[in-house]
Amino acid sequence: MMTTQNKTQPVNFIQAMKLFYTRAFDYSGRSSLSEYWWSVLGALLIMTIPTMLFAWASGNADTTTGNLWLVMVPEAWHNAPIWTGIFIIAFVMAVVPMMALIVRRFHDVGLSTWWGVLLGIVPYVVNASQIFRRNGIVLIVILIASMLDLYIICKPSAPTE
Repeated sequence: MMTTQNKTQPVNFIQAMKLFYTRAFDYSGRSSLSEYWWSVLGALLIMTIPTMLFAWASGNADTTTGNLWLVMVPEAWHNAPIWTGIFIIAFVMAVVPMMALIVRRFHDVGLSTWWGVLLGIVPYVVNASQIFRRNGIVLIVILIASMLDLYIICKPSAPTE
């Protein structure tokens, strides 16, 4: 995040990716809208090729069941350990910094860390825990939390004191 007088400033893709990794464990401070969206694009790019290779190498390219990767990893480890390892590394390289970025983005709009955790992380944990049993109410809660998360993330920066 580029700051001038405690205001977040727009960043370009390269700056955002540098900040994405240098602040991977930084849950304090703020992150601008541009830092967030450029980082989301970078994380998607980081995950796309390893995910496709992982699905191909493990023989489970059918993704119609939702969170298939949670089921595939243990089985795929025996079939394609190198690709599975690459997938796991890429996943961690994208998700760990993203959690910190979500919290910093929530700080930038004036909300506490706990809102970032509640709306940015918990729905995905709940979704993963329901992988074998799709429950309509759980899916509605996840949808509402995700829409609220998106609304908050898209808000402009709150003024600082």
